[in-house]
Amino acid sequence: MLKPTRKLLELSALPGAILLTVLIAFLSLITSKSFVTAINVDNSDKYGHFISYFLLAYAWLYATRPFSKISKTAVVLSTIFYGIILEVLQGTLTTDRSADIFDILANSTGVVLAVLLFKRLDKFSDENKKNCPNK
Repeated sequence: MLKPTRKLLELSALPGAILLTVLIAFLSLITSKSFVTAINVDNSDKYGHFISYFLLAYAWLYATRPFSKISKTAVVLSTIFYGIILEVLQGTLTTDRSADIFDILANSTGVVLAVLLFKRLDKFSDENKKNCPNK
């Protein structure tokens, strides 16, 4: 990757992760009537949960990458805990939404797969840097 592009990604990673965190909270707590149901697939919201938390975990893993003191485990546990908190808030603060254990499962699955992909790509990136020191 070109150095200016890599630098831009590194600079925007933390604000991007924060923005995604806020966006997920907003989408989790607004009324379900606000959603357009163009997709008519059983449990399609589970796909949304999976994708949202996959992206959230990956964003935070990437954003915290330069800080060696923040472990991947801390990011994973925090992201899963965040999903649980939002599900509880859905059940208590909203009138037309409810907490769902299967949403938590979809969230957690997205987080775990994001970590696995991140580790794989991070390892590949490190190997690539070793083999191509000019980059």
